[in-house]
Amino acid sequence: MHAFSRHRGKLLRALLGASLGLLASACATGKLKEPMPSTLVPAPEAAPSHPLVIVLPGRYDSLRDLQTKGIAQAIQKSWPVADVLLVGATPPYYMDGGLVRRLRDQVIEPARRKGYRDIWLSGASQGGMGSLFYERTYPG
Repeated sequence: MHAFSRHRGKLLRALLGASLGLLASACATGKLKEPMPSTLVPAPEAAPSHPLVIVLPGRYDSLRDLQTKGIAQAIQKSWPVADVLLVGATPPYYMDGGLVRRLRDQVIEPARRKGYRDIWLSGASQGGMGSLFYERTYPG
């Protein structure tokens, strides 16, 4: 048996670990836009008060992806009185530990000041995790 064959597993794990470390480092040092970028998609139907659905992107998605993939339109097809706010909470916002605070200060509280009372926080994959982080810190 060749020496490489015996150590192949260790080498592959080391390379994978180093690659993930570099990726995490790159995400952590990415420039954070302040405030977090967002796009409001107003409800297609009139209502006395609109609920607000906030959508956080998945791990490999961006605000642009949320805009072009029809997420807001899919929500509004089932709930036509809902305003949808797409938020560009990409990995660097998670990596620096400030996601929940930013969501509260830059998204949720301004929405409440604008009169939204029924606010839904959602997301798939990493966005779902961000929603759970927020709910754990600020229940309800």
